[in-house]
Amino acid sequence: MRTYIVLPNVPALIKSLSDLETSYVIAVDSAVSELNTLNIRYDIAVGDFDSLKDESLIKSNKVKLNPIKDESDTASAVRLAYESSDDIIILGGLKGNRIDHLYANLLLFRKYPGLVAIDDNNKITAKPNGTYTYFKKDYDYLSIFAIEKSLITIEGVKYPLDKYELKKDNPIGLSNEIIHHATITVHEGLILIIESKD
Repeated sequence: MRTYIVLPNVPALIKSLSDLETSYVIAVDSAVSELNTLNIRYDIAVGDFDSLKDESLIKSNKVKLNPIKDESDTASAVRLAYESSDDIIILGGLKGNRIDHLYANLLLFRKYPGLVAIDDNNKITAKPNGTYTYFKKDYDYLSIFAIEKSLITIEGVKYPLDKYELKKDNPIGLSNEIIHHATITVHEGLILIIESKD
């Protein structure tokens, strides 16, 4: 079963997800009040609830985290989700004032390479060895960063690369443009792919 982990700053696209009612939904901290406002059900709430203000708003079971902890509320929710599913999609959490939380969320892709994160403008995935196709109809831009030192080939984009060694500190993969469809081959390593709309 698919699991959605819904973070604060819930994206508007959540209302268009056809499988939301049949999926397991985890609300993280103050996403609870946003989901209540949208009249979207959730199966469990996870967090220390420091930003929720009123825990009586929670309309499900909850996992109350100690505010003094070694991982974020999101990391705890992802760990919980992977105990029963390997199809995990994070909704939201990619914008807002806390860049530190965004960076911490991106670090989760090394530990959980099958993770997907989506908001109204971006989709983030991690890809190991293999060949992957991306279509312009979905997103206009691709950014590729090395989670581990990687050997990659990118075709069908404005700035192609052929068996390029991409290191973790090299931002050359930023903001490439898909022509019609792009093909990315990961010969070695693990990369982070960020698809973005204009």
